[in-house]
Amino acid sequence: LVERPLIDWNLILVMEPMTILGALLGSFVNKVSPGWLTSSCLALVLTVTTYRLTRKGVRMYKKENESKLAPEMEQGMKDTVEYSHLEEDQKDEGLF
Repeated sequence: LVERPLIDWNLILVMEPMTILGALLGSFVNKVSPGWLTSSCLALVLTVTTYRLTRKGVRMYKKENESKLAPEMEQGMKDTVEYSHLEEDQKDEGLF
């Protein structure tokens, strides 16, 4: 067990003023701007976030499947090599 507090108070002292300022500015901009602009900005942020999340998820999925399929692919290549030698032997014997 580590003997340190669960809350990093130095980090809170740095982050909290910016968080409060962002909330104040955001609420002011929300009051001043028309509803369609707020909705459009929200839709834009959600679209960009969804695109980035989906792209990262697909990359992770491909990476995970490549690492899972690598041993199977190696085994498949060994089987293919063995099968190609079998075909060559059968061609020599006149079976193909």
